Amino acid sequence: MTRAALILTVVLTLALASLSFAQDGTITLVPVPVLDDELVVSVPSTWVRWDRENYDTDEAAHEALIALYTSVKPSADFSALQMPTNAVFVALDPDLTENRITSVRVEAYPFEDILAQPGVNLDQIGLLAEQEGLTPGGYMARRLFDTNGYSDVRDDGSAIQANGRDVYVGSDPQLPQNWVAVTYFDSIDTITFTTFSSTPTYLDDEPDLPETLLLSLRLPDEDLDPAAFSQFNDGEPFPERLVPGTPEPPTPEPTEAPTEAVEATQEAAATEAAATGCTVQTGTNVNMRSGPGVNFGASPTPMRPVDRFEVTGQATGTDGRVWYRLENDYWVRNDVVRASGSCDDLPEVDY
Repeated sequence: MTRAALILTVVLTLALASLSFAQDGTITLVPVPVLDDELVVSVPSTWVRWDRENYDTDEAAHEALIALYTSVKPSADFSALQMPTNAVFVALDPDLTENRITSVRVEAYPFEDILAQPGVNLDQIGLLAEQEGLTPGGYMARRLFDTNGYSDVRDDGSAIQANGRDVYVGSDPQLPQNWVAVTYFDSIDTITFTTFSSTPTYLDDEPDLPETLLLSLRLPDEDLDPAAFSQFNDGEPFPERLVPGTPEPPTPEPTEAPTEAVEATQEAAATEAAATGCTVQTGTNVNMRSGPGVNFGASPTPMRPVDRFEVTGQATGTDGRVWYRLENDYWVRNDVVRASGSCDDLPEVDY
């Protein structure tokens, strides 16, 4: 897959879960440097973290990322987990809810790399940006947000102002548990994607933390912008239970999976249908269906080449073929996708 294809269809698919609260209900948010100290993101102090800058090679960074996920959920097999080329930071809540991991991730795309892609014309971008009163970088941030099909959180589709920058925030129509914020930092000429992943129920019931973290990416000399949170929430004040903390050293990152914990939970994991270890991708756009058969309705947007979904079960469809049920409750036929991981013993599910 080309970098241009990745940039134009960024979909960040991570699993989710609950929050770690102090006894008095407060959450301390610590500022963590990312992208070689060029940016800062705030995350709960209890969360474990991965920073791409800590590793000399992609292989070492990938192994550490897998180990990070395994440390939070040792019963699952993360060997098929992929590391996007432009991922610079990941933080995970160490506590699980509904057998899912809560996460926040940052990806960074230098604007010069975007301009270097085939078919990207700087003069044309500059003209279109001028017509909309935006910088070329700001225009491309909005264009990438729209290209991915994210649903605006604001009815008028306008950006949220955070520390003087436009931040476009929306949800992924294919994975409603993912909220994404896209912005352009002119001082470092970079477009960033910040994604918070959690269960749709959690996002509806406890949105304060994801909203705050999505808007927390900023320059090192800037503070959290409470006015940005108020824009997100129709003028509501910044939540008192989220307490800005002081910088601290990054959480030590695991270098290998906790073998004893894995062995202790293998038997329980064998009966855990929610974590099959089987994932699928596709080389072209593929329709997802509301049931196992072409007679079922298609999803609003297709499965795309950079999408990666966990398979939660399978069934013989109305056409007599095998169909996979995906984590977003849509279905795809098994012969039109590329499967990886533990896909031989998927549970049979009703529909």
